[in-house]
Amino acid sequence: ILLRETAAKELSALKNEWAATSALLDSRLALDGAEEEDTPQNGNLVATNGEVTNGENVELESLDSVELEKYKENLAQQVVSASKRVHDLSASAKRISSRLLDYSSSGGIEGTLSHRQQEEL
Repeated sequence: ILLRETAAKELSALKNEWAATSALLDSRLALDGAEEEDTPQNGNLVATNGEVTNGENVELESLDSVELEKYKENLAQQVVSASKRVHDLSASAKRISSRLLDYSSSGGIEGTLSHRQQEEL
């Protein structure tokens, strides 16, 4: 269960980083595509969840658009991998919980286990 929680926390952090990277890339693409007069940027990004990040990702801002796109793709792969890990760990925790409940509730009076079930544990 602790492994699943750790993996879920990692997944959340990766999703937030991916959202910030995606927002930065989208804002760059919008600036590149716009035929507007030059105005200074305030350096604030609005992430998909509405939070404003004030230059937290200075290293991301220093990357050009091609490198940023590659970084975003790498993050997307990490998010998918972390999501699969969380799913697998959740399924494993459910199976273990189910087996423990089955063992403790069957096999005799007041949760005593049969000899076969004790060996299996």
